Amino acid sequence: MTKSRTWMTVAGALLLGLGLAGVLTVYLPDIEYGIGTLVERDPLPALAVETSAASAPGAITHAGTRVRLPRVGIDVSVGGGTARVREEVLLVGAWWHAGTPEPGRGSGNTVLAGHRVRRLFAKLAHVRPGDEVVVDWNARRYRYRVERVFTVAPEDTSILDQNGEERLTLYTCLPRAFGNKRRVVVATPVR
Repeated sequence: MTKSRTWMTVAGALLLGLGLAGVLTVYLPDIEYGIGTLVERDPLPALAVETSAASAPGAITHAGTRVRLPRVGIDVSVGGGTARVREEVLLVGAWWHAGTPEPGRGSGNTVLAGHRVRRLFAKLAHVRPGDEVVVDWNARRYRYRVERVFTVAPEDTSILDQNGEERLTLYTCLPRAFGNKRRVVVATPVR
């Protein structure tokens, strides 16, 4: 092999590697992981809120209770209850944080979490301000508009804060390749 062919082969392999890295950067948030360090061991550790059994007895699911983000194709059921039953609820849908208000109460921050690796909230990475969020809850429909999309560290529980204003907060994990962070979407009611 000539010297120029060797360099062309090396350059081609390098370009192929850079192209693959670029593709992974774009699609990595949508890939479901199950190997090595990319496994989400406990994707929502710091943001679990425990309430008394009287206020949230076990897993709560309501028929027809869903959250949808039509532009990105998210459409999942919503369940709730104590942090003790969180994983059971997260296997099949989004988890309504115990201790946060129900939608449509006129005030407060409704917080819903969903797994990325179960592909439920994987597409939160593609949500942007202005997107519509539709929540069907107890036979009523609530519409929200996304105001902010940002990331937080897993120990940052400020996304659970209640400041009196009605809003909806959705969150999920980012792939470990992007750091141990949470993608957060905050939406406000459409009046």
